[in-house]
Amino acid sequence: MSETGPFYDRYPHWSRMGRMVEDARAAIDALEKDSLVDGQRIYLFGLLDGRGGGAVYGRARPPSEGVVSICGFTPMRTDTAARGTGGVARYSYQDGLIPRLGFFVGHETQIPYDFDELLALIAPRPVLVMQPLLDRDATPGDVHAAVEQARKIYSLYGAAEKLGLYEPWDYKRLPDKSQDHLIEWMGANMRSVTGN
Repeated sequence: MSETGPFYDRYPHWSRMGRMVEDARAAIDALEKDSLVDGQRIYLFGLLDGRGGGAVYGRARPPSEGVVSICGFTPMRTDTAARGTGGVARYSYQDGLIPRLGFFVGHETQIPYDFDELLALIAPRPVLVMQPLLDRDATPGDVHAAVEQARKIYSLYGAAEKLGLYEPWDYKRLPDKSQDHLIEWMGANMRSVTGN
């Protein structure tokens, strides 16, 4: 990508994913200081690999409430070149989001963390993962398994229903039907947080 080179020239010790997470954190900090904003209703909403995965990374650090990740990730330890998704190489070489993942290409099982663990770190705060079943850049079955693995931690908090998975028969996009589902889910979870 044309933006990767200039980014790393300017921030040689950052990753683009890390920068996205810090930018989101700064926006949330600013919102929490605003007297017109209910800090219990701040959700991070991310769409596609970089921002959808970044939303999960960003919510792994409290405070604030929840996250909606749309087409955001496929588990890294199973995301090998043989899967046809581009593997973790796309995070390092192709997109430059997390360059150090390049060290694990061909050794994906040795990646020290994965998205099921990031989701578990968010517990018991609400999370909705939207993973279309026809997304060519993800392995929907692996996303499903990661959510179910993280749900075990949510269950320990008595909050298994706070981790949602929406799997429409669709491609990587956000049509009206999916938007309606996401808005309905957020509304239900915001009410349960505030008691309204």
